[in-house]
Amino acid sequence: MAPLKAPGSDNYHALFFQKQWDTIGGAVCDWVQKIFDGNPIDPNLNNTSI
Repeated sequence: MAPLKAPGSDNYHALFFQKQWDTIGGAVCDWVQKIFDGNPIDPNLNNTSI
């Protein structure tokens, strides 16, 4: 993933996630696992960010 390509609708470049993964990675993985376990996605989130 090119780190500075145009950001998604959340306005975060891939570089943000790459540099901050040690801080946010656990929370992101936990959130995704909960979705796979059947928990609903918050309707306030932008679907294109997933």
